[in-house]
Amino acid sequence: MNASVNWLADHPLAGAIEAELEHLGKGHRRIVVGPFKIIYRITPKQVVVTDIFDSRRDPKRMKG
Repeated sequence: MNASVNWLADHPLAGAIEAELEHLGKGHRRIVVGPFKIIYRITPKQVVVTDIFDSRRDPKRMKG
């Protein structure tokens, strides 16, 4: 997983928009690594990983 997070730092726009979090208006994106989604958003200075989500779970649970 570390390699995936490092790759993400170099390719932040490669992830798909995370539809389940669009209502927050922060541009959350995701990449899938095995059974996990790495949820992140891009700021002017960094890529912020907000969650590592087991994609086998119900995505509606991401809304909290």
